[in-house]
Parts: sequence; C-alpha cells; structure tokens
Amino acid sequence: MNIKIIAVCTLLLLAIATNFLHLSSSADGGLQEQTPIILTFDDLLNAIEFVESGGNNQAIGDNGKAIGAFQIWKIYVDDCNRIIGNNKYSYSDRLSPSKSRQMVKVYIGHYATEKRLKRPPTFEDMAAMHCAGPNGYLQKEEPAVKKYLEKIEKELAK
Repeated sequence: MNIKIIAVCTLLLLAIATNFLHLSSSADGGLQEQTPIILTFDDLLNAIEFVESGGNNQAIGDNGKAIGAFQIWKIYVDDCNRIIGNNKYSYSDRLSPSKSRQMVKVYIGHYATEKRLKRPPTFEDMAAMHCAGPNGYLQKEEPAVKKYLEKIEKELAK
C-alpha cells in the first residue's frame, strides 16, 4: 500500500507541478521570456539534493540535526511516518539515497497540493516547503528561503 501512495503522489506531482519562469534581457533593456525549459519532478529532487548536500549521502549539517543528501531532520522523518500512517522510515534512513528521496516525495506530495494551496503548486512552492516546512511556500520572501530558492532555480537552469 505504501508503494501505491508514493506512486500516486509522484504522479500527482508530475501532473500539477510547473517549472520556474526564465527571463532574459532583450536588446532594448526589457525582459523577454526564453523558450520554456521542460522540467520533471525528478529534476526538482535532483536540484534539492545538490543544493542541500552536493549529493553527499553522508552529509551532516545544522549542528548535526540535518542528515544525508537531502539534509532531513528527525521531525521530517516523524512527519513522513505520520503521513503514511506507520513507522516505515527510521532516522538512519536519512543516509539512504532511495529512502531519503522517498521521504521527500511523501512530504512534498502531502503538503504541496492544490487543495491546500488553493492553486496549483509550483516547483518553487515545493522547494520552499522542503526548506522551511509545510508553510514554506508562504515564506518565499524570507531571506534564507529566498536565497535557497535562488540556488534551486540556478541548479534547475543548468
């Protein structure tokens, strides 16, 4: 059943997620929209992983509170277990590339919904939630979240 939940969340996120808008300067000094870049949810997860740790599954940050490639805190693991309704994930799973990625999918899939946000969630919303918690999408102008989102957008533009 848990695999079905993850599969449904992944499909839902792929269906509703939108990419960042990329603008460039035109010759007259104005802004022009570039050709849109088609991004997938996996592209977002890869960007989050790179920004958080450079892809280092053994990374430890935030004075030992954030662990693994996605820099997951214990409370994030607890929340994922609450969301899926059992204790599937342990704190040591933060060091597992596949399990930590699954936890991020569960977390974002639960909080980044159109019903909750009252509009389709964007990749920016999802990244902000990973960075700052379930209401991170409301904190995009906070300096730390804004800086984080700039790093995510830069990574997605590569």
